[in-house]
Amino acid sequence: HTKVGDGIVIANCITQVGYSCKTAQSVDYVAVLISLSDVAYYCKEDGIGTFGMPMIGAGLGGGDWQKIKKIVEGVAVPMI
Repeated sequence: HTKVGDGIVIANCITQVGYSCKTAQSVDYVAVLISLSDVAYYCKEDGIGTFGMPMIGAGLGGGDWQKIKKIVEGVAVPMI
């Protein structure tokens, strides 16, 4: 992660290899979990109470957003 301002951090989350153009799944749900767990850890350590992101893995990654959303909620709720 990289701090770019007061309370602003950019984190690259590598959650897939390539992209599928919606013909196959290239998202790795375990990678989503690990990446977002790392983001949540850094947010908590740096006193950042919220984070925003696109619907990672659900577009060209071909993933199921409902599965990804459950991962996000499972990681984000303990931040509170």
